[in-house]
Amino acid sequence: MKKAALFGISLLLLSGVNGTANAEVLNDKALQLAAENNAKVEAELNGKKQKKAPADVKAGHWSYQAVKQLTEAGLVEGFDNGMFEGDRNLTRYEMAVIISRAMDKMETVDAQQKIIIQALQDEYTKELKNIGAQIEELKKKVDKVQFHGYFGTRYDHVKGMAVSSDPVMKKTTQLSVDTQYHFDKHTMITLSTTYNRSFKAEQADYTNLGALQWVDYNNRGYSLKVGRYATTMGYGLMFNDEKIQGVEVGFGKGKRLSGRVTLAQYKPVTSIEADTDNEFTNNLSSHNLHPALFNEDFWSLELDYKLTPKTNVKGVFQTKPNTRDKAFPYRNWESTGTRFVELGFDHQLWKDNTLIADWVHANSDVSRNAYKVQMQFGNPWPPIKGKHAHTVAWYNAPADAMIIGGSGGMIGDYISTLGEGFRGWVAGYQWSPVNNTIFDVFYMYGRTVDASAPYGYTIPGGVRKKIFRLDFALLF
Repeated sequence: MKKAALFGISLLLLSGVNGTANAEVLNDKALQLAAENNAKVEAELNGKKQKKAPADVKAGHWSYQAVKQLTEAGLVEGFDNGMFEGDRNLTRYEMAVIISRAMDKMETVDAQQKIIIQALQDEYTKELKNIGAQIEELKKKVDKVQFHGYFGTRYDHVKGMAVSSDPVMKKTTQLSVDTQYHFDKHTMITLSTTYNRSFKAEQADYTNLGALQWVDYNNRGYSLKVGRYATTMGYGLMFNDEKIQGVEVGFGKGKRLSGRVTLAQYKPVTSIEADTDNEFTNNLSSHNLHPALFNEDFWSLELDYKLTPKTNVKGVFQTKPNTRDKAFPYRNWESTGTRFVELGFDHQLWKDNTLIADWVHANSDVSRNAYKVQMQFGNPWPPIKGKHAHTVAWYNAPADAMIIGGSGGMIGDYISTLGEGFRGWVAGYQWSPVNNTIFDVFYMYGRTVDASAPYGYTIPGGVRKKIFRLDFALLF
């Protein structure tokens, strides 16, 4: 499982929770404050001759279960009897009041509780501002230096590798630690270190001490990122969780239209042998990067537009250097294209069930189009005890149509084999047995795609590509 997906990002699911039963623990002062804000909003709406009332948090929303976790930990105070009456759902303002109470105790929470509170803060940012909760106070209370990490262990059974059609078993364990230093409320520097141990795999063990390091600056909807970091373009079919070195400028955060411009270089190596990858995550060594911060031939523009409250659209224009020149030190399995366009959308069909479609077009020599259609039942973030999700997707992924075999964060780990030149089904199940953990069961089945046609086609009798995966991840 990709680290960016765990942190971003980006996941990668909700168990049914009765909101009326689990919406507990409000004190009198909190209720009064929430009521005042509800009345204020109603007055504003009446002034605009609208009939819409303050929105309720629907029964079964993940935030009820999250608040229950904080309640059981004693981080939210209740009535004299310690219970909320449970006769109705909470409004978003009332939920924000609860969250603000938990935010006041950030100095006493543990790492797991902090993740839950920060996820709730992101969900109810607007309401927190409206009730006067000072989110900046939370940032001031956060330690200057923070440590976030990921520990994962994985078992894979793979068939259809490029080097052999024989089944291959892989057992790998990885520990990643991000050290973050907050200069102020706008600026943060991150140093990322990874330890990877392959018990039975084709690649050797490795340790990347601070191989990724970058600076983030965020202010008034604008952002700046400089350094070496992992990134995903659009929905990840063209370029997913890959390491780059460069500059990224973002705009419009929280607005209907947002986007980013990236100028970078992507793993330009001095020889193919010097560019080593590991099946658990892409290995990046410092010698793989040229001294220059970026390559002017590798840049992208991404635009994200919120079409409706339930529908988002993303578009990406991406360039890369001309790899048709054999003197250029890029891997021989990368696309020959130099211009790529990605268009996709996600639409919430019903509660926590989302349809995702993505298409990539390239000016490659042969196959120029890749696409995927995916249904995600649930949302895996934040990883709270009891949450679960199901995913099923269909991929058509000719190697020459993509910069790298990202394949939407599902089969991108096998970029040189299964991730590219694949057409078939992918299915997965994710479950959080305890807070901040994800257990993943994953299966992929398909065939080799011939790259000689614009959309590629399945080679009759071609090599079957299959992977079965068991993965357990712990966030801290």
